[in-house]
Amino acid sequence: MFAIAWRYLAGRATAKDIGDQHKPEWPPHPDRVFQALVAAWGEDECIQKGREALEWLERQDAPSLVAPEVTDGARCVTRVYVPVNDSNDQAWKSQNKVKFAPLMRDLAIGRDRQPRTFATVYIGDADCCLIWPKAEPAPDQRTALAALCAGVTHVGHSRSLTRMWVEDQPPTAVWEPTTETGRSRRDLMLRVPHPGRLACLEQAYAAFTHGRLARNAWPVGQWCAYGRRRADNRVRRGAFDSRLLVFRRTGGEGAPGLAQAPALVRAMRAALMCAADGGAPALSLISGHEADGQPFQRPHAAVLPLPHVGREHADGHLLGMALALPASLSSDDEQAVYDVVARAFDPETGVLTLRAGVAGTLRLEQEDRLETTRPVALRTGTWTRESRRWGTVTPIVLDRLPPRRHDDQNAWAAGQVAEACRRQGLPAPREVRLLPVSPFVGAPTSRAFPPLLRKPDGARRWHVHADLCFEEAVLGPLILGAGRYQGYGLCRPLPEVAEWTGSADSLALDDAAPGAAASASGGESAAHQRAGMS
Repeated sequence: MFAIAWRYLAGRATAKDIGDQHKPEWPPHPDRVFQALVAAWGEDECIQKGREALEWLERQDAPSLVAPEVTDGARCVTRVYVPVNDSNDQAWKSQNKVKFAPLMRDLAIGRDRQPRTFATVYIGDADCCLIWPKAEPAPDQRTALAALCAGVTHVGHSRSLTRMWVEDQPPTAVWEPTTETGRSRRDLMLRVPHPGRLACLEQAYAAFTHGRLARNAWPVGQWCAYGRRRADNRVRRGAFDSRLLVFRRTGGEGAPGLAQAPALVRAMRAALMCAADGGAPALSLISGHEADGQPFQRPHAAVLPLPHVGREHADGHLLGMALALPASLSSDDEQAVYDVVARAFDPETGVLTLRAGVAGTLRLEQEDRLETTRPVALRTGTWTRESRRWGTVTPIVLDRLPPRRHDDQNAWAAGQVAEACRRQGLPAPREVRLLPVSPFVGAPTSRAFPPLLRKPDGARRWHVHADLCFEEAVLGPLILGAGRYQGYGLCRPLPEVAEWTGSADSLALDDAAPGAAASASGGESAAHQRAGMS
């Protein structure tokens, strides 16, 4: 085993994401670390065996990675304005034929200034590490690599001051390379060194110094898929991948809220099906049906409403929509869905207009803003961060109708919610509490949502709001029940510090919607009330 570790001395890492210049790169790509080693060798080529050691390192398999987790609040993009270089116009060069005021010349007043951004992640004093489990360098190669590590001053931007060393006892890897095709295992795509990378960088540097290569045309290198190490992944996940395709609302008619969300979900699914134009397998992944009309036997795409809820003055109006893809989706199927989504939007305006009759009209655009600058409802982490406790934003539709005679309908309904979790491969919740309203302020009561009808006989399915607590953390999105593909059953993490009090159908929460406990105290069955059936 061979490992290289480093620490950011200022507690921050400044490096731009290669795909989004306004987004910090985290975790750091292994190829960025390799380039830092190459730069150290370039500063001191007299390091014996330096080239040989780098060529040995680039021939190794992609390394595993240890990097601390960071929240959205730890990411920052700073914009500054810097003056451009002096003009090369002939007037300036013509022996003072054109006079400039000394003050303007000395202070650079009047010169244009261009914006420059610094994308930064704050990580504190945590160490990072690259681990090659099957690599074992020769003693002279190890010595040379240790000398190169000692010469590294920064990884990424020069503001990312770094101390680097060869680590004899590396920690357990957090991220590891994967060749599996399921989305659930391809959490990251990182650039890695590869055979010939050193020679490629040398050629690019020579071309750059002679003016034959622009700074932004630097060779990217090879990409490798990374997933969380399974042995250390104590977080359970359901049927849907945590990488959502988010679309923000930019206009429309009316003021559609959560009660109108099911109609808008159907409108968006219809628009995507139209864009699929009969192409398989994308059409099946969007519609949920095979080409012959039979139900699709695997998880398929779910359209999610993204409302403004959970704040003091929240009213539940829709801020956008999202598309959640199955975690087991292959690369080819994933690309097919992406192509359909691209075709659904107007190629000139980038707008998708959803028309849902009396429910209103919604104009959507792809959400491309930095995660931290979006409204809370449009942040992926709002719906996908790991949590042991979850609450419904839209009610869960039960898979079965209740038996004609049952001593405790509340317990039966809670059991159906637990079964909905198990069907997605999740553990059954430790506790399920049914509610007449959502735990989030602004979400409508169960009665406000139109009931889903059972296809064979048109019977109205029951739907309930709920608060779920698991023994272990669960990674979102959490979408449960028979209506999970129609806008129902959308859950959001809740604070784990709140304590339940009262009976099985009442809940005391600081962030609960008003009247949650009082509405459940009537003489009629609480589950019957929440089903919207009078």
